[in-house]
Amino acid sequence: MNQRPQPGEYSEFPARYISLVPPEGELAAVLREQSRLMYDLLDGLSEEQGCYRYAEGKWSIKQLLGHLTDNDRIMSYRLLAIARGEKAPLPGYEENDSRRQESSSGLRSVKWCGIISWYANLQLRCWRVCPRRHGPGWGRPAVIRFLPEP
Repeated sequence: MNQRPQPGEYSEFPARYISLVPPEGELAAVLREQSRLMYDLLDGLSEEQGCYRYAEGKWSIKQLLGHLTDNDRIMSYRLLAIARGEKAPLPGYEENDSRRQESSSGLRSVKWCGIISWYANLQLRCWRVCPRRHGPGWGRPAVIRFLPEP
């Protein structure tokens, strides 16, 4: 995949994210490089730094990385479903629901190095899906539900 989707191929909600994708380049290579830069940035943080919030009620760095990891899992599933030619609309998800679950779940008890490990391992698995662009779904539109912003 060497180009991002064209306007009209996606709804308004993901437009801001799609606009951040470089206009040229092999998708897998771009994602690998971004993943490496992210890992290098976060791997040097301490447990205390991982729990940092810039303001009350805002996500900690640990919550942010947990959210990114969950998001990567969801996007990997979508990529696989599209590559296999899935015809049913793919479900959306509400990011704030996952944040509420994180605050009441065991994420607080997971050490920062554990979150970093989750992230790194997930990235390695994600790139195994990315190069498989020969499935029946490539080049065909897919329907992905996006929840409206509040």
